[in-house]
Amino acid sequence: MSSIIRKIRASVLLAGVFFATNSFAQDVPLLEGVTTRAENNPTVEEGKYKKDAPWVIGMSSFGVNANTWTVQVAHEAQAAANSDKRITKFILLDAGFDQKKQVADIEDLIAQKVDAIIVQPVTSTSANASIEKAVAAGIPVVLHTGRIESEAYTTEIQGGAEHFGKVMGDFLVKELGGKGNIWVLRGLAGHPEDTNRYNGLKQSLEGTEIKIAAEEHGDWQYDKAKKVCETLYLNDPNVDGIWSSGADMTRACVDVFKQFGSPIPPISGIDSDADVFILDEPTAALNAADVEVLNRHIRALREAGKAIVYISHRMDEIFAICDVVTVLKDGQLVGTRPLSEMTPASLIAMMVGRELEDLFPERGEGEGAAALSVSGLRLHTDSQPFSFTVRKGEIVGFAGLEGQGQQKALRALVGQFAPVEGTASRRGETIQLPVPKESGVRRWQALGGAFVPEDRKDEGLFLGHSVGQNIVAALHAGRPALKAAKRYGDVIVETMRRLNIKASGPSAIVGALSGGNQQKVLLGRYLATDADLLLIEEPTRGVDVGAKAEIYRILRDFAKAGGAVLVLSRETIELIGLCERLYVIHGNTAVSEIRAVDATEHSILNAALSA
Repeated sequence: MSSIIRKIRASVLLAGVFFATNSFAQDVPLLEGVTTRAENNPTVEEGKYKKDAPWVIGMSSFGVNANTWTVQVAHEAQAAANSDKRITKFILLDAGFDQKKQVADIEDLIAQKVDAIIVQPVTSTSANASIEKAVAAGIPVVLHTGRIESEAYTTEIQGGAEHFGKVMGDFLVKELGGKGNIWVLRGLAGHPEDTNRYNGLKQSLEGTEIKIAAEEHGDWQYDKAKKVCETLYLNDPNVDGIWSSGADMTRACVDVFKQFGSPIPPISGIDSDADVFILDEPTAALNAADVEVLNRHIRALREAGKAIVYISHRMDEIFAICDVVTVLKDGQLVGTRPLSEMTPASLIAMMVGRELEDLFPERGEGEGAAALSVSGLRLHTDSQPFSFTVRKGEIVGFAGLEGQGQQKALRALVGQFAPVEGTASRRGETIQLPVPKESGVRRWQALGGAFVPEDRKDEGLFLGHSVGQNIVAALHAGRPALKAAKRYGDVIVETMRRLNIKASGPSAIVGALSGGNQQKVLLGRYLATDADLLLIEEPTRGVDVGAKAEIYRILRDFAKAGGAVLVLSRETIELIGLCERLYVIHGNTAVSEIRAVDATEHSILNAALSA
């Protein structure tokens, strides 16, 4: 996507020249193997859009969070704009596959008098009138990833969708020997990219004996494609191959066949003879047992002579399966070392520029009045009741083997798990457990509490909304709209400054930020309220070590200011370094209370298993 911004700078904003042969300025660099289409491209007279900096660029995406690729596009577009001082503002608007919203988004960009607009169209016709209006207003429009049935736009940057579809089709034709039955998983119905990719497949199947046994739309989304594949499998599992229009849908099909314990048929996007495998945070959502299964497969691939690039922030995994480590920071190479010469402490020092003991801020006293007292909490009928307290000024952790009731105990306080019984005391009010699921979180917030869930993307953030809207969402709980950001400008700016949220500004789409910055936005939502008690799950899941250190600082500053924190984490070292006290949870009850300063991984495990 950064190449898109470079092309805009060169062809739209700097030179202001579009040549009749291909609509690009002569100095636009293209990647090796990329060619421009000479036919059917609109042309404009030389210099028509020439304008001196500074510039404001707008972008209308058909769906930022459609899949991993669209998230990457948004993130890289934002980063490329941030890197050019001549671009003073980059406005990314997410249509969320809503045709009417995209029209409104483009109209909004026109009203803001931006200097250029990038449009990823939802369909080939839905935004035509708005695009024509923008061009009529003197704003150049660049189409990206999807053509439209109008020639009013200024130029386009496309990805060769028909060729993509044909390459995937040719793969299946070769794998199946030109005959057999296949499933076809298409993208979003009506989207030009979907139509063009499908046309490429049909070209591949001409003259073969391959038949399409089923054809469905997975919208380029993992969850929907998985449901589609499950349905197709249950109807008839005997399929010879699968043509998939996107990587997330391919992954979904693979998971379905694994789920049913069946051999995986040839699927476009998978090459069983691949020599290099790139795994990006593959264990972020896995439990300990699944991690070990994955690691066994990785070791088998290594023994088979395959090369694996393993991207992770988890020290134990890196040292368990890797041979060599390369550290990158802020886009720069820090160094490459054999892991045999490294320790976790020295690796962390490479990553964050500080020693392991400096990663966690100094603990507090933790001797304030009780911010939360829970007594007689019985999670299941066959489990023992237990009690715990969190005091003002301290951070308390739930530790122990994974899946032993830590999350249930925490979520029972906000109605997201129904225990058998228990009481909680908060700000002088006694709460009988269980509490209703529908009102649990709101009641918790009314008592000055905040709940930060483990899955920030599905349960925490509004990924298609701006940083500002996400930060002030809790201030407007119960109100009908998210138009709140404008009323709390100072709060948003101060929260971004205090938490060091790295974004182009409050209007940046939160789904385009890094994992660490997304987590800080979610924390900032509750720090912007009067909350003085945080319940937080997996505070550093999927973030790099540098971001972890910042999040630890944020939580410690919150506690030092008189707040209280109850945290659970799969990373025992994190709990030991961050907390004052630990409750070891095993068998859905608390079996031990340990001062964190005295705790070790061994003592926690021993307390759990000897209970």
